[in-house]
Amino acid sequence: HHRNRPHPRINLFGRPDRLANGLRHNYKNIAVMMKPAVEEILTEFLLGHAPKGVSRKYVSTMIMAKSEALHEAQARISARIMELLQLTAADLRAL
Repeated sequence: HHRNRPHPRINLFGRPDRLANGLRHNYKNIAVMMKPAVEEILTEFLLGHAPKGVSRKYVSTMIMAKSEALHEAQARISARIMELLQLTAADLRAL
């Protein structure tokens, strides 16, 4: 470990944050490339982002108003990730 290089921040999974950030980028890319694509605003909300110029209070209101759409988007994205990884629900239960 180099003296001038800070320790990488570690996330909840014991992995460097850059790995978690890469997974977040992949998640968004998968959502955008789906047919039909998941609306960008929904993807932003699912990732915990507030669109530029939008207050957190408004985001909370929008999340509540679009909760059904968010659940549907999350289910679609998760199903696509499972498909890409060639995993089934049984595979996950076995973990």
